[in-house]
Amino acid sequence: MILKMIKNKKKKKIMYHSKITHKKVDRAIEAVCEVYGVERNHVLNVRCRPRPIPDARRMLVHYMHNHLYIKHYHMKDFIDNLCHSTSIYHCRKLDFFLQREKDTKRKYLKFREVAGEFNDKLEQLDIKKKEILEMQKEVRELLKKIKKDDKRI
Repeated sequence: MILKMIKNKKKKKIMYHSKITHKKVDRAIEAVCEVYGVERNHVLNVRCRPRPIPDARRMLVHYMHNHLYIKHYHMKDFIDNLCHSTSIYHCRKLDFFLQREKDTKRKYLKFREVAGEFNDKLEQLDIKKKEILEMQKEVRELLKKIKKDDKRI
């Protein structure tokens, strides 16, 4: 996976994440908004506090850390004003809720289903792109070989 440098113009710093990671996080944000019925900007802004929004943010942070393997320190690159300690707290709290609350577990499974569909398709797309690039390389090599054979005749 090639890492790209992406400049965050608001904060004037450089983030190191792949484009695929950003696409997966965007899809996860869309999925959590769909499950909880909240707006995207509310989930990404820590200052907004109506009840379903911290729950949605908690689920997003847990998914990003445990399934997309984004470190707690780098959560601030995706969610404004979210420090690593808050990220750790959200992950632990959701683990607790998943063990005790059926509603939270149901929403988490629905969220994983919605977010997972995209991630699986994205990974399949990447595999297909790699296969296409390999086939293009083989075609170029065959064309070079044919040209060399034509020059000999």
